Amino acid sequence: MTFLLGCLKNHFIFYNLSEAEIENVAKKMFYCSVPSDTFVFTETSKAMCFFIIEKGMMQIISNDKIKKTLRVGDGFG
Repeated sequence: MTFLLGCLKNHFIFYNLSEAEIENVAKKMFYCSVPSDTFVFTETSKAMCFFIIEKGMMQIISNDKIKKTLRVGDGFG
């Protein structure tokens, strides 16, 4: 939980929240694992979830080009 709270506190979406509010957000989150070479979502998907990378990395691809690489602690969604 400490890892998750630290990531949320440092993310621009959540950094203005109080400690209690961040803890409430963290309590609503759940763990999921994504196999390698799997799309989490596509550009046309509606944003429904927020993800934080706990281990590994992922790439943001647009028009078949890598735009950014996200690593441990990065959030997206």
